[in-house]
Amino acid sequence: MNYRRRICTALCSAGAFLAAVAFTALDISHSLSTPCISSMQHADSAIPHHVKATLQHASGRFLATLRDVLIRSMAQGIPHAASLCADTAQTLTRSLAQEQRVELRRISLQARNPLNRPNSREQQHLQTLERMQQVGTLTDSTVIWDIVERDGIRYAHMIRPIILNNPLCLNCHGTHKDIAPETAAVLSKRYPQDKARGYTLGQVRGAVSVLSPITP
Repeated sequence: MNYRRRICTALCSAGAFLAAVAFTALDISHSLSTPCISSMQHADSAIPHHVKATLQHASGRFLATLRDVLIRSMAQGIPHAASLCADTAQTLTRSLAQEQRVELRRISLQARNPLNRPNSREQQHLQTLERMQQVGTLTDSTVIWDIVERDGIRYAHMIRPIILNNPLCLNCHGTHKDIAPETAAVLSKRYPQDKARGYTLGQVRGAVSVLSPITP
């Protein structure tokens, strides 16, 4: 009887974990709609349309591809899904950034992977998104536009929020009571510095950060 109970517990945990991956993919899919634009330091009017289009296309392509990879990984179990998040997602990010000729990455104030920690500029944008969420003005289609300068080159910078919208996402990103012990153990092993827990519905999970030089 104890043996059967252990098997049942393991299967339930696996199901919860894979469901969380599935609904993360669904949330990504939901955020693929054409963005509306929130102006940041008048960058909206200063960035040429073709540069905006490049950044919008790159972020949309990234989110769509990541969604498809997550969906395909679900049938292969917890170890594969965890490995995907730890390894393949970063490889995908670098590959698509090179393909689209942009600088692209995911960022979060509570990063699961240290590579997704924001720089000081990105941190300010994430804090802006969180304030917008608190006052009820943030939607899945919100975008922050900014302009940064490095080595005499001006770059258009787009921040596209990732919002935790689905209750099943709490299986991996919620509070202690939301995350099954077996799932928590897998996450802790793969991400020793994990900070991406303790979320509630509607919060900003992070953002996609994309940059491209401003050309005539």
